[in-house]
Amino acid sequence: MRKKSLGITGAMALLLSCILLTLLGVRGGQWYWVRIIEARKLESKYFVTKIIQTGSEKNALPTFYLSQLLELAADRPVSLYSIDVRRAQEMLLSSPCIKEARVIRQFPDTLYIDYTVRRPVALLGDFVNAAVDKEGVVFPLAPFYSPKNLVEIVLGLGVSTLEWDRKPQIDMERLKEAFSVIEKVGEADLGDYQLVKLDMTQCKQKSYGKREIDLIFYPGENCPLHYVRLPTLQIESRLANLAKLIEQNEKLKLDKKSVIDLRLDGLAYVEQEDE
Repeated sequence: MRKKSLGITGAMALLLSCILLTLLGVRGGQWYWVRIIEARKLESKYFVTKIIQTGSEKNALPTFYLSQLLELAADRPVSLYSIDVRRAQEMLLSSPCIKEARVIRQFPDTLYIDYTVRRPVALLGDFVNAAVDKEGVVFPLAPFYSPKNLVEIVLGLGVSTLEWDRKPQIDMERLKEAFSVIEKVGEADLGDYQLVKLDMTQCKQKSYGKREIDLIFYPGENCPLHYVRLPTLQIESRLANLAKLIEQNEKLKLDKKSVIDLRLDGLAYVEQEDE
């Protein structure tokens, strides 16, 4: 019994010795690798000198802007070994214009940035220089996007200047309703009528009689704007009534600035500016 006990004790001692040596080897290897990395961080050949953009759209954002987001500057060289890829991606996603981002280090000195920018589907008139994508994310239009013929949506939040480092608070339910109205206008047969502005300010009034959706249309070349007042319900039928009015354009002389009130079912009140 004593010999068996000694044998077990010896085997355990050998096992513990192997484990200890392995741990010491791992720790020593880690220490050696850390020393190598720290030394390479100081070598100029590993400083970031090139940023290459990749993605679905070529150079959608200026490289200088991406460098700013990553806090990179020519007068403050940064080693590629110092770039934390996950942290760099978070810094890029802090921009309201960037929807997705991926960062790849290409040694010795190149940083690849693969990203997707948000696409504006409408202007947001409640703020200065603001656009919104189909997901309801608000971001600046200039200087990153060229001017586009986008519908301006007014939610009734009050015009103000945004601080782009903070996420603006908007009424998502009302914005979804605005998107729905724009879609219905696109499906209606309105000829050359182009929707310019959609005002949702009055759509949530406490009094149902005061609720309305206001639209501004550009009827065509050399024509003044037409203002259309709709109810918050049965929008498709009211747009169908508007289409009938457009067909009778010559008879009604809608070549003048007009306010067309279609809030009542089956009726249309048209007010025109005097010449």
